[in-house]
Amino acid sequence: MDLNANKGALVGAELDLTVVAGKDLAVKDKSWFGKGTSDPYVIVSIGKDCLGQTKTMEKNLSPEWNESFKRHFTPSEFTPTAEIVLSIFDWDMASSDDPMGEVRIKLEALSSGHVTERWYRVTGVPNCSKVSGELKVRASLLMRHSIALEKGASHPVDGTIGMALGWDVLPGNRAVDLDNSCVCLDSKGNVLLDESVYYGNLANSNKSMTHTGDEREGDENLHGSGDDEMIRVDLRQVPPRVFAMFLVSTVATLGENFASVKSSRVRILDWMTGTETFRYPLAETGAHTAFISVRLVRNQAGGWNLDVVGAVDHTAREFGSVIPEIKSYLQDVIPGIKVDPNERIALMRKGGEVRLKDYSPLGRSASIADQRVVPAHLVLGLAWDVTNGKNIDLDASIVMLDANLQQVGLVYYGNLTSPCGAIRHGGDEREGDEKGDDEKVFIELGRLNPAVCFLGFTITSYSGEELDDVSKASCHLFDAHSQRDLFQVTLTNTKEFDKKTGLLLGMLFRAADNGDWCVRIISTPGIARTASECVKWLEAHIQQYPPSVPAPTYGAGPAII
Repeated sequence: MDLNANKGALVGAELDLTVVAGKDLAVKDKSWFGKGTSDPYVIVSIGKDCLGQTKTMEKNLSPEWNESFKRHFTPSEFTPTAEIVLSIFDWDMASSDDPMGEVRIKLEALSSGHVTERWYRVTGVPNCSKVSGELKVRASLLMRHSIALEKGASHPVDGTIGMALGWDVLPGNRAVDLDNSCVCLDSKGNVLLDESVYYGNLANSNKSMTHTGDEREGDENLHGSGDDEMIRVDLRQVPPRVFAMFLVSTVATLGENFASVKSSRVRILDWMTGTETFRYPLAETGAHTAFISVRLVRNQAGGWNLDVVGAVDHTAREFGSVIPEIKSYLQDVIPGIKVDPNERIALMRKGGEVRLKDYSPLGRSASIADQRVVPAHLVLGLAWDVTNGKNIDLDASIVMLDANLQQVGLVYYGNLTSPCGAIRHGGDEREGDEKGDDEKVFIELGRLNPAVCFLGFTITSYSGEELDDVSKASCHLFDAHSQRDLFQVTLTNTKEFDKKTGLLLGMLFRAADNGDWCVRIISTPGIARTASECVKWLEAHIQQYPPSVPAPTYGAGPAII
């Protein structure tokens, strides 16, 4: 079989070889009585690469090993004419081991994807006076070829796959932030944000899809693979309500595009073996900022088909801006699906801001935008655990400022209610031993004093522990009615919070155009033990970064830092 006959470029090969047994091997250890014997073992190698060695079988001329060896080849490493060499030796305690012969198998003699099991005659080697017997070897060679990037190409796929995005820091040590996302939709074409996996949602509902986390520089190099963000998908465990998935790669850094990040590439690989089945250099898309590479759709047999999309966008910085494009690529499998060209999903990250009403579960398209309302009750929740047997005292607080950045109120453990009564603190927790959130601050936006234009959320460590060292510490702002998070921040083991005892988490502010309440993630750490020390942080932040007017969006997802 011609190993190069498969279509598409070779992206890897896998050799799986088992040394099964030997038969009638040569005698190397003479005996005064009897016929003599040997203590054979086998070394498996390809060129200068040693794959391993079997156990030594003492006094046995027909040993049974049943030991397996594997080798994964990159395209540059693979040569069809290379030989597998199985070198047989007799182990000696008092002297060097004696060669007993060898078996050579050319890679091109193995049929790709098929298991070959047979006896091979042992042949002579230098310094080996007597050779005899055979080795039984079972081997298979699986060739991996790329999927041609052609729209309409469909391929069945199964098991667990990895969706990988990799890039390098640009010349001059210039960091660029790229994002890898897997967008999930149901059989009616609705986006399932709780199942979609991206920088703001690192796992879906049953963790059959997981994301390694947001990489913002391109220097992560996961497991030495060159990948910086990876999404793992166990296709057999994906929830039944997920009908389709799209792999979307985007450039988040303003002013940059794929053409400027020449090292960027997206690939799909077999999770168990690490072997690629698909790769595309994103720089070839040109001056674009979003690339929808592939679609996974359930087939009638209950499995999945991978369909190549290859669609680009030159303005989108996250998948929420290409929802119409994504849905348009479902028209062949969801007849009558409605594609609204104005549909967007707000995906927040540090520095991002959206209108609160965009989080309403009612509003998913422009046609029903008037139904969206601001959540009536919000809750700021803070959770942590006892750390190394020590009680830790963290505090959640809210700073209230007017349009002139003058303090209108401060709600914290020492002042549990705002002057207008719209903000109420649940009480001071000094140990971190409560179930769920240890401290909560409740907000009724409809009752707020009209003079209040900014609400700043702060976290402080009164007991002085660094925020990243506190066990299981996190905070979130959520809708009290739907329990849906607007954003979440993990404190524990977050390097940005090392040696920091205070955090300006985020803020609510009134939009200048119509007074809509908006939310912005800030996530600026510092040194502080009380909320009063953080008031100046909020004032300085607003002065340096005046709020903008977020464009309307339709549907929104929580942000996770």
